[in-house]
Amino acid sequence: MNERDFEQLLYQEANHLSPEEFSSPLPTPWHSALKQLCWGLALTSITLNFLYLDCLLPTLGGVLLWLGMRSLRQQNTCFRLGYGLSWLMCLLRMVNLTLLATPATQNGSLLLGLGSCGSLVNWLLYLCLWLGLRGVFHQAHLPPKTRSAGWLVVCYTFLLGVAVFPLSTLLLLPILVVWVLLIVGLSRTHRSLDQAGYAVHPAPVRVSNRWAMVAWLGLTALAVGAGMALSLRLPMEMVEPLETNTQQSQLRTHLEDLGFPANLLQQLPDSQVAQLEEATHIQVDRGGNFSPDADVSGLSMDVVSVLFAHTGDIQMYAFFQWKTPPEHRMLEGIHLIPNVQDLALSVQLDQPEGVLQWEEDGQSFQAPLGTLFTSPPEILLATSPQWYHYADITFSLPKEGENIRGYITWGLHGFFTMTNFNAQVTYLHQESPFLYPWDTPCNVYRNQSHHYCAPFEQYDNLLLVQYPGPDS
Repeated sequence: MNERDFEQLLYQEANHLSPEEFSSPLPTPWHSALKQLCWGLALTSITLNFLYLDCLLPTLGGVLLWLGMRSLRQQNTCFRLGYGLSWLMCLLRMVNLTLLATPATQNGSLLLGLGSCGSLVNWLLYLCLWLGLRGVFHQAHLPPKTRSAGWLVVCYTFLLGVAVFPLSTLLLLPILVVWVLLIVGLSRTHRSLDQAGYAVHPAPVRVSNRWAMVAWLGLTALAVGAGMALSLRLPMEMVEPLETNTQQSQLRTHLEDLGFPANLLQQLPDSQVAQLEEATHIQVDRGGNFSPDADVSGLSMDVVSVLFAHTGDIQMYAFFQWKTPPEHRMLEGIHLIPNVQDLALSVQLDQPEGVLQWEEDGQSFQAPLGTLFTSPPEILLATSPQWYHYADITFSLPKEGENIRGYITWGLHGFFTMTNFNAQVTYLHQESPFLYPWDTPCNVYRNQSHHYCAPFEQYDNLLLVQYPGPDS
């Protein structure tokens, strides 16, 4: 075949190409890297609070930023630094997602510190992207066309300030529009370099982008799953054998005559019974409204009020007992309102105390009830926006225990009758292990319930039994 025949063959093959195929440029390494970086910036900037997209999209965006910087890391020092920062950003995001699956969600200062570090790393990454692009244009002996990247740094700096001093939604909407336009402008930066004939050679890698993304996302999912699995239960603290109550037999008989149920009185230690020596009246309320088909159907709850007429004080006891051991033993919660009207009546409240009791292998055990991250456990009173005190108790039932029971007690000072107070106890039982981010049962209940006198209801994966019931 001579030269003329070869040119004729090329001419014939060219006639079979469509105009689009003939004119469309081939994708360049610059185009692929900037496309990954722009999508990464967009996804890490989006917050959609449904279907866990607020966790999934930023994670995917962080991986795309890392892949884009990985391709450009040999171009100059700024891109190498940006590659290291993108890796650190992905690591921080993985740590944050894992901690959200654990009780660390209750540690606001820890999560705030991680969020602040992540924001600083993001800002430095934006800065490295801008300076890295300026360095590439300088190497290509071209005027730098990096205004979009530079304004992204300015815009992100402004958004960090907005996080400290929030603005109204109407003012944030124009910023969002500008943000989108800047990212679109950044995605077109590669055209100037392509037209100038500046070529980039992607850094050699051992693992392709696709498998690197799959591996990182899979590792993140495993870390989150491990955090959830390890946080399904709380450790039992200060477990000790349950002592047999052998003293105050005469006093116990007197309390039973006043109306204190014998089976409930047996749960009180001798030290508690001794404090009831001057009791004059006892009132017992049977609480609990629950579905007979639910796992919580084996739970009973009773509230006993002991009045000391000579002082006007009242000692309250909220007893609970699992007559049928529950199938799921993960998290339990007790939301206690000692008295809804306490501030209106200027009533003094004693610090609540709680005990969990059970049998295992023929022996009886007990452990104190308390809140998270306190040693020894103690029940802390807080003040609600409705101006009454409440306490949240989170704990786990023993894995193999039977005849599980317990009680919470607190004192009220300043009453003269047993009708001018309104205590309420809500017992919550976790039914499903799929709770993300991790939260206490009481927080889930309080965030989703706008009333405190409902019958049995189901809140996502929580079942509750409540005193007083709707007939109270």
